[in-house]
Amino acid sequence: MRSSNNPPQTNTPSQTNNAPSSPMRRPGAGRPGSGKRTSSGLSQEITLNSPPQDVQPRSHPNLGYDSIAQAQQVAFNPAYNSAYEVQTPQNFIMTPGSDGRSPFGTPQQQNHRPSLQYAGGRNISNPQMDTLAGESMISREHEQLLISADLATMQHSNVSRHNSYADPHRSPPIAGQAARMGVHRTLSNVSSSDLAMAEAPSQTPPPRVVTAPSVSDADQKLINELENYLEQNSYAYDSHVQLINLLHQGFVAHVYDASGNAVKDPREYRLLSDMRQAREAMDSRFAVGEEIWREWIHDESLLAHTGEERLAVMELCQRAVSEEPSSVVLWLLYSEYVLQSFSVGNGQAADNSSRLTEEDRQICEAVFTRELVLGVWEKAVQATEWRIDESNRIWDRYVDWVLAEFPEHPTPGQVEQVNNMFMARLQVPHATWSETSSKFWPIVSKYNANTWEEIMAATNEMAQPAKRQYGLREVHELNIRRASDSGDKTALYNAFTEYLAWDVKNARKGRVAAFNTQLRSSLFERALLRFPTVVEWWLDYADFLTTADTDSHNILLALERATRHCPWSGDLWSRRILRSDVEKRPYEEVGNVKHKATNSGLLDIGGMEEVLKVYSTWCGYLRRQAFDPENTDDEVDMAEMGITGTIEDAQVAGKKIYGEEFKGDPLFRLEKIHIKFLTEAHRVDDARSVWEQLVPTHAQYFDFWFRYYIWELMIWAHARMSESVRLETLENAPKQASAILSRALKQRELDWPEKMIEAYIHHFQQHENAEAVQTAEVEARVASYYLQIRRAKEAEEAAAASADAVPTTTTTEVPHRNGLETIHEEAPASGKRKRDDEPQQNGDDAVKRNKTDDVKPTTEASSSASAQIKRDREHNTITVRDLPKDVAEKRIRQFFSDCGDILSVNIASDDGAMNSYATIEFGDNEGALAGKTRDGKEIDGQVIRIQSGTLSTLYVTNYPPDFDEAKITELFQDVSANLFYQ
Repeated sequence: MRSSNNPPQTNTPSQTNNAPSSPMRRPGAGRPGSGKRTSSGLSQEITLNSPPQDVQPRSHPNLGYDSIAQAQQVAFNPAYNSAYEVQTPQNFIMTPGSDGRSPFGTPQQQNHRPSLQYAGGRNISNPQMDTLAGESMISREHEQLLISADLATMQHSNVSRHNSYADPHRSPPIAGQAARMGVHRTLSNVSSSDLAMAEAPSQTPPPRVVTAPSVSDADQKLINELENYLEQNSYAYDSHVQLINLLHQGFVAHVYDASGNAVKDPREYRLLSDMRQAREAMDSRFAVGEEIWREWIHDESLLAHTGEERLAVMELCQRAVSEEPSSVVLWLLYSEYVLQSFSVGNGQAADNSSRLTEEDRQICEAVFTRELVLGVWEKAVQATEWRIDESNRIWDRYVDWVLAEFPEHPTPGQVEQVNNMFMARLQVPHATWSETSSKFWPIVSKYNANTWEEIMAATNEMAQPAKRQYGLREVHELNIRRASDSGDKTALYNAFTEYLAWDVKNARKGRVAAFNTQLRSSLFERALLRFPTVVEWWLDYADFLTTADTDSHNILLALERATRHCPWSGDLWSRRILRSDVEKRPYEEVGNVKHKATNSGLLDIGGMEEVLKVYSTWCGYLRRQAFDPENTDDEVDMAEMGITGTIEDAQVAGKKIYGEEFKGDPLFRLEKIHIKFLTEAHRVDDARSVWEQLVPTHAQYFDFWFRYYIWELMIWAHARMSESVRLETLENAPKQASAILSRALKQRELDWPEKMIEAYIHHFQQHENAEAVQTAEVEARVASYYLQIRRAKEAEEAAAASADAVPTTTTTEVPHRNGLETIHEEAPASGKRKRDDEPQQNGDDAVKRNKTDDVKPTTEASSSASAQIKRDREHNTITVRDLPKDVAEKRIRQFFSDCGDILSVNIASDDGAMNSYATIEFGDNEGALAGKTRDGKEIDGQVIRIQSGTLSTLYVTNYPPDFDEAKITELFQDVSANLFYQ
C-alpha cells in the first residue's frame, strides 16, 4: 500500500518581540481569550430601531452646513470608494498552499503560514491572526533605497490620523475627524483606496484605566489586556475583533434593557471613544466585511442626533457599499437611512433622539432631498439587480415607494414609465418572479385595460429567457439557501463551489449564454461576500472579468478589493500591478500598489514565493516602462535602479524568512528580468556579468545553463544577422554559447545531465565545424561514462535504502487483494505457525487462501540490488501538485512520456479543492529524476509543483486474509485521507 500524505500544518502564534511578560504571553495562549469573532451569516434585514447584535459603532466625521452641496454629490459619486486601503489591510488568512512547499525549501518560521480551508473535514474558522503579531510592520533596510530609486518623482504626503476624542457625546469637527477616519471629501474620480495609500494605520486604543458599569470586571480586565497587546501587535486580527466585541457588548448592555428597549443615552457609555477608536484601528488594517459594516452603521445611526451626524452616517453607508458593492443588506441600510432622514427633514417623522434643532432639521431638509433619496434607491436597485437570490428585497421596497407616490390620474408617459420598469424587471432572473408579476398585472389592468392581453403576452414572451435561467439554477440556489439557513459554513462553501463549477461547465456548453456575464459576476460576488479570503475565487473572478467584461474599470476594482481582503497573496497583488499597467495608470499609482504590497511584511506569511511574485511583476513593469517610446534616458536609469534595488530587497527578505542559508531564487526570476533589461539597453557585457554572478548558486541546474546558453546564442545570432555575407568561419562561430555548454557539461551534480549531453551534441552539430564536432563527441562520451557511474551509485544507494526499510527475509510475490498490484510480503518466521499448519477452512476464507497459495514463491532476497531496483516504488515515484481539476491520466502520461517508462498514475483531489494531484511511478529512478525536472512547468495553463515520493510509502504485511482495500482505508483513515494502493 502506498500512502500520499499531506501532514497538517500547525499554526502557533509567533513570539517576535521582547515585550515583558504579560497576560498575553501565557503559555498556550498567544493572546487574551474569551472573545468571539463577528460571524458572517447570511444577509438579514435590519431595522434602525431594533437592538444591535454585539458589534461596534464607529466614529464619524462632522460636516458643516457649508458642506451640504458636496455631501449630496458624494452620495452619488460611483468612484468614491471609502473601502480605503491603508498601509496593509488584512482580513483573516488562507494559506497559499496546503503542503507548505516552495522552491526555497522550508522557511524558518513555518508557523507564519496559517491555514484556512472550507472543504469537508477542514478547518472552516479563521486562523489566529495573532500569528502575525510583531511581524506585520517589517522594517527593510533597502526599502528607502528602492523608494528613492524607482519612485523618485513621487511626492506623496501622508495624512495623519488623530485619535483623540475630547467629547464622545459630540462629533469632532470635520477636518480632524475626517482625517482620522481617512474619509476624503473629494469629487474627483479617485478611489478612496488610492487616497488611502498615503495614510498610516490608525492607532489602537491606548491602554488606560476607564471603567463602565455595563462592563463586568472580568471583561474590563480583558479589555485592558487586549489594548496592551495590540499596542505591541497591531496586526493581530482576532485581538481586534475580540476587543471590539467586548466594547460593543458593554455598549449594548448600557443602552438596552433585558427586553431590548433602549433605556439609556448611548452617548453616556464611558467606553464609547475606546470603541470607536478600536473600530477605526481595525478598519485601517483589514477589510471588515458585510456583517461588521452592518452593525457599524446601525450603531452610528443610533448615536446620530444632529443633522451633521446624519450626514456622517450617510457617508459611512457610502463607504460600506463601496467596499461591498453587491451586499443587499448594506444597500438596504443605506437606502432606508436616507429615506428616514428625508422624512425627518421634511417633518414627516420624528427624530430618534428628539434633540433635532431647527438648524439640524434644515440641514436634513437641504441634503436629504427627494432627488437624493430616489437616486440612492435607484443605485441600490442597479447594484443588486443581478442578485438572483435577494434583489427583490430592494426592488420591492423601491417599487412600493414609487407606487405610493404615483398620482391617482397619471399621464400616459407616467404609466408607460411604470410599465417599462416592471417589464424590465421581469426580464431579469430573480427568485420572486411570480410575486413581481402579480404586482404588475393590477397596474396593467387599471391603466391599460384595452391592451391588457397584448401586454401580458409580450411580457411573458420576453421573460422566457430569464425564467429559463432561473430554472436551471434553482437547485443550486436551494442548496445555498439550505446551507445558509443551517449555519453550516462547510456546506455553504461546498454549495458555492459546486455552483461555480456548474456555471462554468454549462457556459462552455452554451446552456447559460443568456445573462452569463451578469449572473456569473453576481455569483462570484455572493461567494466572496461569504468567503472573502478564498484567493482562487478572486483569481477566477478576475480571469472571468478579463475575458468577458468590456469595462476594464471593473477588473481593477475587483483586484483592489481582493488585495484588501487577502493582502498576503502575491498572486493578487501581482494581478493588480499588471492590471494597472494594462490600464496605463500613472507611474506613481502603480508604485504605490507595489509598496503597499511589500511594506507591511504580510506577504512573508506565504514565504518567499509570495514576495517574489510581486517583485517579479514590479520589475517587469519597470522594464516595460523604461523602453516605452515616450520615455527618456532618465526613466531608463530610474528603472535600472528600481530593478537592482528590488533584487537586493529580495535577498534581504529571503534571509529574514529562511535564514543565512538562503541562496536566492532557484528560478532567478528577478535576475532574468534584469538581464532582459540590460540586453534591451545594448549592455551585453553587463548582462553577461549578471549571468556569471548566478553561477555559484545555480551551477547544478540544467535550466540555468540552458537559458544562459540560449541567451548567448541569441546574442551571436543577432550579430550574424547584421552581416552582409554569411560565411561560417572560426571567427564567427558561437564561441560564447559553446563555452557555456562545455562548462555545464563538467558539472558533476547537474540535475538533468542527460538533457545537457543532448543539447551539447546538438549545438556543436548545428553551429561548429567538423573538428569541433569531433571533439564534442569525445567530451560527450566522457560525460556519459561518468553519468553511468553516477546512476549506478544512485541505484545502489536506493536499493540499500529500500533494504533497510523492508525486513531482509525470503520474500514471496503475493497478489494484493481486489486486483491491486503485487507487493513483497515476508515469509513467516520460524516461530509462527505456517499456513499449512492451520486447520482446513471452508467458504470464502478457503477461496482467499487458495488464491494466495497459487502463487509460486521466489528465492531472490529482498536485499538484492536488482530486486529492489525493480520494486523501488518509493524512489521511482514523484508527486505532482496543482494539476487542473479535470486533468486526465492520458494527459499526464503524455506530459511525462519522454522522462521514462511510466508504470502507474494515480490522480486524486481533496473535497472542494480547485486543483488535483497525482502520484506517478516510473520504471526506474532515472525516470523519476527526469520527471522532477518538470517542476514549475505548465499543464493546460497551470504551473505544476513536483515533489519526490521519498518517505511516502508504507509497506503493510501480515494483514488478515479478509482485509480488502476498504478495510485498509478505514484502518489508516486517521493518518491520511490521500491513499493510493499498489
